[in-house]
Amino acid sequence: MEENVEEKIRSITEQANQTRKMLLEEYLGHSISMEEAINMEIPDEALDHLGDL
Repeated sequence: MEENVEEKIRSITEQANQTRKMLLEEYLGHSISMEEAINMEIPDEALDHLGDL
């Protein structure tokens, strides 16, 4: 059961990272690496833009 919980957490984390990357790329207007997306702070303007998507 622990492995199932760990796998679910891993899956949710991956989905969150993909969403973060997509949002930042849309806001910046160019591709970025997953590492950049994870380490980059999301500007307030990008979060405002999220409501427009």
